[in-house]
Amino acid sequence: MPKNFNIGMVKLLVKDQTKDPNDINNLRPLTISESWAIIFEKIILEEINRTLSLKSNQFGFRPKSLCGHAVNRNNLWGKMVSKVEPYILRTLINYYSVSKIVIVINDKTTSLIKTTSGVKQGGPLSPSLFSIYVDDLGDDLDQDDSGIKIG
Repeated sequence: MPKNFNIGMVKLLVKDQTKDPNDINNLRPLTISESWAIIFEKIILEEINRTLSLKSNQFGFRPKSLCGHAVNRNNLWGKMVSKVEPYILRTLINYYSVSKIVIVINDKTTSLIKTTSGVKQGGPLSPSLFSIYVDDLGDDLDQDDSGIKIG
């Protein structure tokens, strides 16, 4: 994987225009990637979708939610071992191993920052990677007798 292939520019977008645009809780990061990286992700996504089967009680990303940063990549790779072809997994590990970002705030840009956790916010692959990451959660909750049942 080329060293500079997976560099994204992170911009902070205002979630609600009626609220304070300087409130960190009213901002959401969006990673803007090179066109070639987006094409690459879409090709990998097509390959993943050819064979991936997720549980029916899991729906992945929700509108206005943000949790892709919480993904532990090593755990994700472990979960993917039995769900995707080995060459896809190796490709993703290599792709994310060279992942870097710059953050743009008020027209000022940081130096390159190596990312070590999470999936790219706004990347074509991100919803599927997050869905794989939480796929077992539904089963775990179904088997847990604590809490309440509705319905």
